Amino acid sequence: MNRTQRLTERAISFAIAEADEDLAVARLAFLANGDHAVLDAAIDTCLARTERTLYTRWRAISFLVRVRYEDLPTPDEPATSSAGRSSGGKGRAPGNSRGPRREDQLG
Repeated sequence: MNRTQRLTERAISFAIAEADEDLAVARLAFLANGDHAVLDAAIDTCLARTERTLYTRWRAISFLVRVRYEDLPTPDEPATSSAGRSSGGKGRAPGNSRGPRREDQLG
């Protein structure tokens, strides 16, 4: 059994039986050992395993994707870089930094 097959089988097993998703991802990351080609192949293999339910395949693939793209921020964790900000401001849009204008300030 090669690494791709082993990773695929383990991901499907975790998808079926492992309640702790973070533990499953950590174990798969250990098995993958940073090999992105093996992770990509395992994702494709999981997708092709039609003898499993769609939900099981989706869950196994989601574990593998979390391992494969672990260095990218998730929607819950925004990027910490300050790209696009000048002088480290609070990120307000230009012209909106002073709030609404009162009537006596118009004109």
